[in-house]
Amino acid sequence: VQDRRDLRREAFRQWLPNVPAGSIVAMEACSGAHHWARRCLQLGLQPRLIAAQFVTPFRKSRTAKNDRNDAEAIATAARQGNMRFVPVKTVDQQVRLSWHRVREGYKADQQLEPDLVKAQQLIRDADHLVFVFPSWWASMPALLKGFLDRVFLPGFAFKYQKKSPLPEKLLKGKTARIFITMDAPGWYYRWFNGAPGLRLLKFGTLEFCGVKPVKYNIFGPVRGAPEKRLLKFLNEARRIGAEEAK
Repeated sequence: VQDRRDLRREAFRQWLPNVPAGSIVAMEACSGAHHWARRCLQLGLQPRLIAAQFVTPFRKSRTAKNDRNDAEAIATAARQGNMRFVPVKTVDQQVRLSWHRVREGYKADQQLEPDLVKAQQLIRDADHLVFVFPSWWASMPALLKGFLDRVFLPGFAFKYQKKSPLPEKLLKGKTARIFITMDAPGWYYRWFNGAPGLRLLKFGTLEFCGVKPVKYNIFGPVRGAPEKRLLKFLNEARRIGAEEAK
């Protein structure tokens, strides 16, 4: 190794034209590597892209993965006489490949993670569901939305019917309660915002799947509220929980 440099993206862009023409520039293949490979070709350099699985055997430590170890492994792999390199793709080729991968992703069902399988089983066994979340931008947090998208799936929560536009509701017999906290007053959320997070969960998800009735409580404003009001919210939630647990 004659020279070592730690360069960020912009510094690398400025340094690359200083590399003598005809030099080989080896990189681990990825979407960004194709961009830099095209830049290398414009500068008269010879890019060599190597698939990650061919770089791994040359990494000194499998546990200490860092930029320096990766760079040494790439340099070693590039000097192998029988190494197979990845052809540099044009922007148009990368765009078409991205669309192809997106399309292929929709053809296969993604296996649920163990915790989501457990969540489905808990929902099956439950008679009453409770959702507690803060209102973010008048809706629900992305984490909860992602949970609904991954758990309330066709075949579990509802089932499409061939001769009807309406689904078969597979979660009938269950009830639900929604608690929403927010910085805004409840009346502002309902009347000015239209309660989008509440409507999405109550009508667009739970009742769509057969959960009914779905009752709700809105606690707000929470920000800046005195301790007495916060305790009132908590006691109200405790009271409702105790009553609905009977």
